[in-house]
Amino acid sequence: AEAVELPEFRVMLALEGAEVSSPADRDRALAEVSPVLGEMGESASRDDLVRRVSERLDLDPAMVLRRAGEARGRGGGEAPVRPRFEQGASAAAVIELTPRERRERALLAMCIARPADGAEYLARLGDGHLSAAGARARDWLRDHLEDPGSDLPHDDPELSGIVTELVISSRAEPASAEAMELIYLQLEQRRLEAQIGAAGEDFERRAELSRERADLVQRIAEAHQVAG
Repeated sequence: AEAVELPEFRVMLALEGAEVSSPADRDRALAEVSPVLGEMGESASRDDLVRRVSERLDLDPAMVLRRAGEARGRGGGEAPVRPRFEQGASAAAVIELTPRERRERALLAMCIARPADGAEYLARLGDGHLSAAGARARDWLRDHLEDPGSDLPHDDPELSGIVTELVISSRAEPASAEAMELIYLQLEQRRLEAQIGAAGEDFERRAELSRERADLVQRIAEAHQVAG
């Protein structure tokens, strides 16, 4: 009976039922969870919830923390929370990427680290899963997976920079088949939600996509358990 009062349960319950196919929907979901986050002090638990909210709503973690601080301020508590993500140059660089971009780059780096599995995921990743820059990196890796850092185009600094970053990340970050599948499913969820938003008033299509999304959410929950 007491479990319903736990911040994690309240936040995840709100996110589970949230429609996130448009900016307005994501704003409403963020407004619902911000007071719960605002009640929490600085802790690893709050940081983990902020991460999950930012990934689910495809928002910058700094924005989630700022809204949590504003909600706490309106409630008469302490001053608004200052995002830890602003500390240091490396953290600032992370903020420049959206949650989807961070996920896609993590998966692409794992494709380099595990080329046998990577070839399969590179084939499965469509343009709807990726940002424009991520799609360009995917195309390069499809043709250069065995040695992606060689023969990079000197006249294309954006592509060269991204591929170089992915190669470095592939050597530093752990990769597993379970983690690759989880990230792929998260990117698939984002793709479906974009399609739901684009369906407009085609309610039959929206319903069909929403059913697919519900099944996918269950698969993601199971993948989370497997990936640990």
